[in-house]
Amino acid sequence: MNETERLAAVRRYQIIYASPDRAFDRITALAARLLNAPIAIVSIVDQDRIWFRSRHGIGLEYVERDLGLCASCILQDSPWVVADAKSDLRALGNPLVAGEAGIQFYLGIPLRTRDGFNLGALCVLDVVPRTPTEADIACLKDLAALVMEELELQFSARRVLASYHEELARRELREDRIKGLLRELAHRAKNLLAVIQAIARHTAPETGAERSYAHALRARIAGLSYTHDLVAEEEWRGARLLDLAGRQLSHFIEPVPPRVELDGPELLIAPAAAQQLGLALHELGANAVEHGSLKTLQGKVSFQWRLEGTLSAQPWLHLHWRELNGPPAKPPQRKKFGTLVLERLVPDGLAGSATLSFEEPGLTWTCEMPSNPIVVAS
Repeated sequence: MNETERLAAVRRYQIIYASPDRAFDRITALAARLLNAPIAIVSIVDQDRIWFRSRHGIGLEYVERDLGLCASCILQDSPWVVADAKSDLRALGNPLVAGEAGIQFYLGIPLRTRDGFNLGALCVLDVVPRTPTEADIACLKDLAALVMEELELQFSARRVLASYHEELARRELREDRIKGLLRELAHRAKNLLAVIQAIARHTAPETGAERSYAHALRARIAGLSYTHDLVAEEEWRGARLLDLAGRQLSHFIEPVPPRVELDGPELLIAPAAAQQLGLALHELGANAVEHGSLKTLQGKVSFQWRLEGTLSAQPWLHLHWRELNGPPAKPPQRKKFGTLVLERLVPDGLAGSATLSFEEPGLTWTCEMPSNPIVVAS
């Protein structure tokens, strides 16, 4: 047997300094009872010492290896028997034989690993000479096999746990890299939006309808940027609807309360849906400031959302925008981009339907859509 490789196997199983194990204690107690012996030990043979991993009927934690009975047992491929230690030259120097313990009988079964290394022994000892029967040896072999099964199980569990922790570490590293890439992409996308805004600002004429067009374009780009920032803050899982409404409307009125009431459950909206709803809220806010209730100091806006559905069907997300105390709501003489967004583009993009009304007391917009996959979490 290669001693260097055997000691490496002892280290691999991590059993010398392990905490007490009830499974081994049960086995040594059972071995002592079945073989009618006062002492039973699960030993591990280290480089200089023999450690008693579990012991029944003896208080020692270890003995020196040079004089140990188990040191001889691990050199065997079969059970090792000392029937009368005081007349056996192999055992006369052992402290358990020559000392107060007065051991005269030893029966040990090597604890052999699957790859052929003897870690130690399961042994029983007595203070009187004995000759073990075949039944005694067979019984101790079975118990030694249980010891090895327990050691192999613990070894496999540690390997699985170590592999799990390694995979977690690799996954965290991958996630950190992905997050870094996403942050870089978010930064570049935001820079791109800023460049587009700058181009629109510097190429706009000083007067006329084209100037209004350029201003509206810059505002819409800014609205897209607000939604982009919220999604990035949630690590690209989506945007919270309350934050989305607040961020979009704060572009037109600051602070948003008390003239704007936002009310609804905590919802996380998927990124694509957040862009759609952000666009709708931007158009509603812009219209309210230019033509609707936010044009006057007395005007107010209420934006509410809720989930409704039955247990057997997925809930629907209901959105309701209502303007109060503003100038009379008048339908546009010509439908422009904002009306198209609210009536068609957003509801179609969310697989839902919408209604835009200009009746008293002010403009209202309702939109209904299936919550899956729009709502990520609530």
